Amino acid sequence: MNLHLTFRKSLQLCVSFLLLAACAKDEVDLTGNIHGTVTDAKTGKPLSGAVVDITPDHRSRTTGDDGSFVFDELTANTYTVQAKKDGYKADTRTPRIEAGANITLDFALQPLAPVLSVSPASLDFGTASTTLTFDVKNTGDATLDWNVTEDIPWLSCTPTSGSNSNVGQTAVTVMVNRDGLDKGTYRQTIAVASNGGSATLNVSLTVQGATVSYSPEVLDFGSISSALTLVLKNTGSGSINYTISPSDDWILLNRTSGNFSSSENLTVSVNRENLSEGNYQGALRLVVADETFTIPVRMVVVAKAMPTVTLIGVDDVTYNSASFKGSVVSIGSSIVSHYGFVWATTENPDVNSTGKCDFGSTSSAKDLSYKASALTETTTYFVRAYAENSEGIAYSTQQRFTTTATPQRPTVKTGTATRVQAKQAEVSGEIVSVGDESGITQYGHAYAATANPTIDNTHTELGERKATGSYTSTLTGLEPGTTYHMRAYATNSLGTSYGDDVTFQTEPDVVTLTTIAVTNITHNAASTGGSISYLGGNEITERGVCWSKSANPTVADTHLSSSDKSNRFSVRVTGLEERTGYHLRAYVTTANEKTYYGNDVAFSTTHEIKLPAASQTIVQSIGVHEASLRSSVVGDGDGNISDCGFCYGVTPEPTTDGNHISCGVQTASFSAKLTGLSENTTYYVRAYVTNEAGTAYGEEINFATLEVKLPTLSAITLGRVTHKSAVFSAEITSDGNSSITAAGFVYSTAPDPTLSNHRIDCGTDKQIAGQTKALTASTTYYVRAYATNEKGTAYGETISFTTEAEPTGTEVDLDDFGDEKDWN
Repeated sequence: MNLHLTFRKSLQLCVSFLLLAACAKDEVDLTGNIHGTVTDAKTGKPLSGAVVDITPDHRSRTTGDDGSFVFDELTANTYTVQAKKDGYKADTRTPRIEAGANITLDFALQPLAPVLSVSPASLDFGTASTTLTFDVKNTGDATLDWNVTEDIPWLSCTPTSGSNSNVGQTAVTVMVNRDGLDKGTYRQTIAVASNGGSATLNVSLTVQGATVSYSPEVLDFGSISSALTLVLKNTGSGSINYTISPSDDWILLNRTSGNFSSSENLTVSVNRENLSEGNYQGALRLVVADETFTIPVRMVVVAKAMPTVTLIGVDDVTYNSASFKGSVVSIGSSIVSHYGFVWATTENPDVNSTGKCDFGSTSSAKDLSYKASALTETTTYFVRAYAENSEGIAYSTQQRFTTTATPQRPTVKTGTATRVQAKQAEVSGEIVSVGDESGITQYGHAYAATANPTIDNTHTELGERKATGSYTSTLTGLEPGTTYHMRAYATNSLGTSYGDDVTFQTEPDVVTLTTIAVTNITHNAASTGGSISYLGGNEITERGVCWSKSANPTVADTHLSSSDKSNRFSVRVTGLEERTGYHLRAYVTTANEKTYYGNDVAFSTTHEIKLPAASQTIVQSIGVHEASLRSSVVGDGDGNISDCGFCYGVTPEPTTDGNHISCGVQTASFSAKLTGLSENTTYYVRAYVTNEAGTAYGEEINFATLEVKLPTLSAITLGRVTHKSAVFSAEITSDGNSSITAAGFVYSTAPDPTLSNHRIDCGTDKQIAGQTKALTASTTYYVRAYATNEKGTAYGETISFTTEAEPTGTEVDLDDFGDEKDWN
């Protein structure tokens, strides 16, 4: 028996080191946690594969099938947390973490969605048009996949499918063929389907009957062409009988009569043999039914002659290369078979020289340039342009140049004149070689009404430069309708170099403008305007548009001026009649009271589109910070729905100018989940639906979010109490409409303990239980349960207990450790 007691004493000492508190944590936590889930804002389902980043901690989590994530051991700080996933809009929050806090942070990501928009809504080919276009637009925020379907034998579309990025658009070309159609008006529809909605377009055309046209209107053979094609077309329906005859023997036809329903190609040729030099004019007499058409025919017979070539200049001369510029001024009396440059170290090089380039054949005059390489340093060369035809080889005058390896004057090229107006022009140039390491001290263009201007004439100054490349000068103070000479120039320490002399002519003093395409057409209004491409030095006193039901309207018809003073202006034409065809032109009036017009644009007004309608909103699943909404489209207003959703706010009659959530293009029911709401707050909600006529709202309703309150807890159930341990249990009877972030027990030797005293953390389950093994024998303690949510920390009822006295014996309840027979 004494052996048995001795063993018990030893075992009691070992057990005192091995016993652990089941849920004890007597020290205060210095870190906090953030956890939550990422869901789809429309379906409410968890999102797997979403990436959640936190800064400045610089950690990242990827959600699993349950959409959850956790960031633990966060020090007290303000953090930026962002949730993102492909195909969804990212969401960012900035929670504040305090020591010991456990924060729930849920994200509801809004999926990206495309929205289809098609304009215009109808295409009218009238009696003559064969090609029109309409635009497929994506006004959403995801890729739009679309396709066009039509079952119309006289119509085709290109392309018939595509994908548009967000806010992208594609032009679809629609072509019609009137061949074989009887006289009358034809109407059909084109359907456009997509993952962002659908749309239809009305298409119409008119067939007038058999009508002949021909092209070209003039057959001009020039001095080289011997055969041309005359195309006869039937722009109506039915078949056409015709006869055609030439006025002169030198005009030849492959046939003189025929019949066709669509088109007929005739080969017209000329015979220059035995004809003397000069310009010849004749005609073809085309007879169709009781109509006679006269088609002019022109031809030039030139004297037999060799080509004419010129060498314009040699540029960019270096130690081993040089650039040549020349021109085939005239091909002579036949096609040029070979042309180019020849060069050698002896004068008057020819096509047998070792230096030669051949550009092949040409049937027209043209400029030519070539960069010769593999030249010898500091060597004098001679270069000529050449061209060969059946009459022989022609050469230009030769030009001499010397390659060099030493600094030289700059090399510049004179470019072309662009944007030539009545009183100014933009001209280009190029610095081919700086010529000296010190760089160019000044460069630009010299210009005058006489040839080869220099810097002693009027010139531009663009400053210093050390790099080659192109540049542009603006020449001002010019006279309208005048021929000017200009040359590029550049100056360095060795002197000034000039480019070739180039001429241009300023424009006459007129105004040029175009009419902007008509858009946003409704039943009684349309948007248009004008674009002034050339002012001609004029002062514009009035800009606007004029319109009527007849072509080419003037300001004597109905017109409207624009307040926009820029070269591109717009107006909104109103007061139009429904379903009516109009013609419209842009106009400008100058200070000298002259009026200029743009091109005639025809369009037709549409039918009247009214506002759509939405049903009253149904609110469900109201929480502290969220609520689910449901409504439906009850009328499209005879238009195309472009958007629908919900407006909400803390004041009545919310609109889309304030807080709103879009559900995209829907034609029936739609729903959404509001998040980020304030607790215990009344919100006003209206459904909205948008079409071409505007945005309409459903009947307003209001609801109040739940209030977050402190949790409540049951009384503590006290378990076994020893001289140094005690067991507690309790229940969280209410979470206060917010997630529990921490719960457990607090105790001390003074009444009403708090978290600043001893604490036992027991997780966030509804049922909590804990144990402490750090008590003092024969001591009275006070304990109560606690629970924490976003509102704060609540405590349960305080109870007290007294620990047992320190054991005087050495007994241990061995039943907890098995039978004695097992101790061996």
